[in-house]
Amino acid sequence: MTEPTLDQLLDEFRRCDEPDDHLLLALRMLRTRSRDERIVVSLLHVMDENPKAGAACLATYGDAHVVHDLSRALDRLTARPVADCPLCAWVDLVAVANAIRDLGGSVTAEQQARIDGFLASDAWFRARRDGTVHGAAVPTAARALRPGRNDPCPCGSGRKYKRCHLAGDERTGR
Repeated sequence: MTEPTLDQLLDEFRRCDEPDDHLLLALRMLRTRSRDERIVVSLLHVMDENPKAGAACLATYGDAHVVHDLSRALDRLTARPVADCPLCAWVDLVAVANAIRDLGGSVTAEQQARIDGFLASDAWFRARRDGTVHGAAVPTAARALRPGRNDPCPCGSGRKYKRCHLAGDERTGR
C-alpha cells in the first residue's frame, strides 16, 4: 500500500469533521516533509482544536513565520481557554509558549506573567498545590481506580483519558 500524496491528505483533512482525525492527518502531512502553505493552514486549524498538539506540530514543521500566529493564539488562550480544567488549559499555554520559543520567537513579559499567573489565580490549583483550602487541610481522598485508556477523561474535558491525563498520571504514579 502506498502512502497518500499531500493533495490526498489535504482533501481528506477538508472533508473530515473530527479533531482527532485532523490531528492524525496533520501528523501524516508532517511525515511527507513537504513545504506547503496549505500544511501550515491545516496545522493552525489543528491548533485551534487542540492547542497542545497543534503547537507541537507547528514546532515540528519548523516554519518561523507562524510565530506571530502562535503569539496571537497564546493571547486568545489566556483570555478564553478551550480546555475544561485549569491544569489542561495551563498545559495548552505552556505548549504554545514552547512552540514560539522553539521557532526562534519569544514570549512577551506580559504573556509569561499571564501563563505564570494562570494556575496561581485558580483556587482549585492553590488548594491542590498547598494542601489547604483557606487555611484548613484538604482531606485526602481514597485512591480511585484509574479509568481505561479509551474512557472519557475524569477531568471532564470530553477527551479520551489517554490523550488528556494518562501521561501525567503515569508520571505521578497514580
